[in-house]
Amino acid sequence: MTISVRVYGIHPIVSLSSSLSFYAVPLLFVDPPVGAPALVIKSLIAPSPNPEIRFPTGTELILRLTTAVPVPSPNTDFVPTKSFSRDDLTEIEHLLKNSAQRAYMGNRLSDVVNVLLIGSRKQMDRAFHASGWSQAQRKSPLSLYRMYHALTRRMGYPSSPMNSLTLNGVPSAFVHQKSLDTVQKRHHVRVWQYSGRANIWLGAAAEDVGFRFELAHWTHSTDPNIDSERAKVVNDLVFTGCVDAAGLLPRPSTDLVQDPKAEHPIVTDGDVAAIRLNDCIHPHLMAGEGNMSGLHERGRLAHTLTEFRDDLVI
Repeated sequence: MTISVRVYGIHPIVSLSSSLSFYAVPLLFVDPPVGAPALVIKSLIAPSPNPEIRFPTGTELILRLTTAVPVPSPNTDFVPTKSFSRDDLTEIEHLLKNSAQRAYMGNRLSDVVNVLLIGSRKQMDRAFHASGWSQAQRKSPLSLYRMYHALTRRMGYPSSPMNSLTLNGVPSAFVHQKSLDTVQKRHHVRVWQYSGRANIWLGAAAEDVGFRFELAHWTHSTDPNIDSERAKVVNDLVFTGCVDAAGLLPRPSTDLVQDPKAEHPIVTDGDVAAIRLNDCIHPHLMAGEGNMSGLHERGRLAHTLTEFRDDLVI
């Protein structure tokens, strides 16, 4: 079976770097003593975006079909996953009933708890790492600069920092995320430790699908269909073989209060995915994981020359 895919890149003129080049490059010829420093400063604060588009092994693609396509049976074996026992389900239902179901950003409603994980922190780290997820870095001057750098160059930042949300007044213990070549779109799940239970964790999974300007700052727009992201987390972890048991449980209360200031109302069936992890000693790695260590990366001089060329031809 052959599938033809057309990939559209980012046109140079849509970036902040290109807009600055429009004014800086003519100065290089009209008044070199002024133009040269202007280009140097521009390269520091707004470097040109990388024109190359590289899809490494394991890249996830969503295809929109224009006609029916026969799909052959997969050659790989499905990873077996057990169901929870009745006693386990009763305990999980009790845990959910006695826990908050909605996180907050300040005093505003935010992400919904839609995943419950059972396992140690080490088991979770191994499982998420094997499935290609990265842990978000804390906000710092360096991480914020890297975020800015990724935005201006239209490139990815797999461990970009995220805003802090609270559940029961407690910030998340950690955040795992997964993206490709842009900081505008990413899968992510914030995780909180269940109060008084060392190996019980509550997760709020959602997908960022773009940027929007709100209250004098930039923030992400989130896909309102949070069930898709819940399935994404479950499927990725199950793929690694690091899951002993998984299942969907009805939320104690499906009447989720909608944030009146939200861009779009949340769409969900109300269920929560429960996942019990194993030690994940020999996980089945997601395709491409571990093979992305600088493949096809060019040196700093080559990047600088390419940026200068792009500035001149824009």
